[in-house]
Amino acid sequence: MSTREPSHIEDALAATEADAEAAGRAAATVVREIKRARTAAAQGSIRDLQKALLAADQLAKALREAVRTLRAGWDFDERAHLESGAYTSELMAAAGERGVRLLEQDERILSYPSVVRAPHRRRPATRPGIQPAWAEET
Repeated sequence: MSTREPSHIEDALAATEADAEAAGRAAATVVREIKRARTAAAQGSIRDLQKALLAADQLAKALREAVRTLRAGWDFDERAHLESGAYTSELMAAAGERGVRLLEQDERILSYPSVVRAPHRRRPATRPGIQPAWAEET
C-alpha cells in the first residue's frame, strides 16, 4: 500500500486489495515450484528436484515479505473515519453517483423504504458502493 494515509475507506481498501493480489501471485509461484519439486521427486530427477526446492525456498521468502507488506499496509483508522462522519459522507456520495436519494436525519440514513443507521462505534459492514447480499432485491 502507498505510504500516504488514505482519506477515504475506498482508497484504503483498494490499496489493500492490490497488496493482497501481489501476495496471492507470490503464493502461486511458491506453489508452482513445490509442484515442480513433487514432479521431480516422482520422476527421480534429482537435479530438477534440487533446483525446485531452492527456488521454492527463495520464493517463500518473497512471499513472506509480500504478506508483511499486506499486513503493514492496512493502517486505515476506521474508528476515526466512522466517528468523523466521513464514512457517512462517502456512503451518501456513492449513493448520489448511482442516483439513489439519501437523507441523513438523527444519525440515520433514510432512503425510502429503508432506514440505515450509520455505525459510529462499529466497523462498517459493507463498503460504500457495494451492496451487501442481504440487501439484494428479490
